[in-house]
Amino acid sequence: MTNNREIVQCLNIIKTDHSIKLIGKTFEKKMALYDNPADTSTFDIYTVDALSNVIKCWDYLEIKKKIMIIKHDNILVAMPILHTSLLFGFLIMWVVVHFVNDNAAEAVPETWYKKINKTCAWPIVSKNSIKHIVKQDYPDENNYKWYPARVLGRKYATLEEA
Repeated sequence: MTNNREIVQCLNIIKTDHSIKLIGKTFEKKMALYDNPADTSTFDIYTVDALSNVIKCWDYLEIKKKIMIIKHDNILVAMPILHTSLLFGFLIMWVVVHFVNDNAAEAVPETWYKKINKTCAWPIVSKNSIKHIVKQDYPDENNYKWYPARVLGRKYATLEEA
């Protein structure tokens, strides 16, 4: 599953001089397996169909979770292999950052912090910030803004620990 919640069938993984890439096809149709008693899309569990003929390429930083697809009653069901977010097979850690301009600290997924320019992503719509943090969504240009920040301390395995 990509950070944009596309379900991808992996065809190959390649390493370039600068990155690791996943080559694959996306499923064009995706919907929650159930919506009652709970919406399964909250847990990234979907029915999928119509595998695209178009082959695409993703940088490993664009991959959010490993997904398995099983056939149940002639329906393809996509669900996470683990109930944790993964960055190309690795557990995404948590960091506590200090936002310099606001003099505020917050626990965020490590993928939100850029060491090179010492900035941290934060959702533009603040009312959704907790949801994005808990789901470890990958920051995109449309929904996040980057702010000056510094990491406080070490990396943590869970949000609760951070």
